[in-house]
Amino acid sequence: MKFIKDLTQQLDHSWWSSCSLLCFSGSSYPFLFLAAWQQKLKMKLKKRFVVCDITKQELSILKGSLGTSFLGESCIYYLGDLSQLPTKKQEAWELYLNQYAGPHCLIFFSDKPKIAVKNNTAVHVELPDWLNQKEYMELLKLCWPVQDYVRCRFLAMAVIKQYGRVSLDQGYLLGHYGLLLGNNIDEFMDNWVEAIIPNEGSLFELSAALLSGKRDEFFQQYASLKDIYPLPFWVSFWSEQLFRAIYYVQYKNENRVAEAKQIGFRLPFSFLQKDWRLASLSKLNRSHDLLYKIDFDFKNGGSEILLDNFYFHML
Repeated sequence: MKFIKDLTQQLDHSWWSSCSLLCFSGSSYPFLFLAAWQQKLKMKLKKRFVVCDITKQELSILKGSLGTSFLGESCIYYLGDLSQLPTKKQEAWELYLNQYAGPHCLIFFSDKPKIAVKNNTAVHVELPDWLNQKEYMELLKLCWPVQDYVRCRFLAMAVIKQYGRVSLDQGYLLGHYGLLLGNNIDEFMDNWVEAIIPNEGSLFELSAALLSGKRDEFFQQYASLKDIYPLPFWVSFWSEQLFRAIYYVQYKNENRVAEAKQIGFRLPFSFLQKDWRLASLSKLNRSHDLLYKIDFDFKNGGSEILLDNFYFHML
C-alpha cells in the first residue's frame, strides 16, 4: 500500500518544502478522486492552490506564472492530465518539467510512469487501477474523519464482498453514498450499485459490437443494459472508448507500437486485434464530437433519445 503512505505524507505541510514536482501516474486518469484530493490538500495545507487546464492554456503563456513568485510565496499548481495533450505538446511539457526547479510545486497526472525521472525534485505516486479491501478501507480512513469512516464502511464492505475490488473513482463516489446510507444499504445494493460499478464484461462486449459496426448484435445487447445506467454514464463511457479508439488507430497506422498499447487499455480485445483496421478515423472523430453536443443538449433540457443519434451515426 505504498500509494496510501505517499498520500498520507502529502498532508504534512513540511513535506512540500523539498518537492517541486508531484506526478501521479496510472493507466487511466482518476478524475473524481484527484479532484477530491485537490480539495483535501487545499483545506489541510492552507497554501494558495491554482488549477490550470493545460489542454486549453499554452505552455509558453504559463511559463511566466510557473517560474516566478510574488514576495517569495510558493504555490501549488495543479496542471491536470498530461496524457490528454497531443504528442508534441506532451513532449514540450516533459522537457519543461524535467528542468523545473521551482519556485512552486506542480502537480500533474500522466499515464507514462516516471515521466520526470530525470528531475531530482520530482516525487512519483503510482495509483493502482483497483483497490482491494484493505486498500479501500485505508483510503476511506485517509479521506474522511473517523465518524464518517465508521458510517460509510458498511456500504464499502458490502461492495467489496460482492465485487472484490473497486477503482479509485468508484471507491470515492461510493464513500459519499455510504455517508448518506449508513447501514441502510440493502435497497442500494439491490437496485443502484451497478450504476456505479458496471458489469465491465457486458459493457466491453457492447463496445466491441459498436466499434465493429455489428448493428443487430449491438442493439440486442444494448436492450438489456440501457436502462441500468443513466445518459451521463453512457456519454462518459462512449467518450472514453472513442477517445482511446481514435488514438489507437492513429498510433497503429503510424507503427507507434508502445503508444498504441498504452492507449488501448480498456478497449475491446477484438478491436485491438483486428477491428481497428476497419475503423474510419473521420467517423470516430465526428461521433466523438457528437457526444459533446448530446451532453450539452441533455444538460440544457434535451431528451435521452438524443443518444440514439449517436448509435445510428456509428452503425
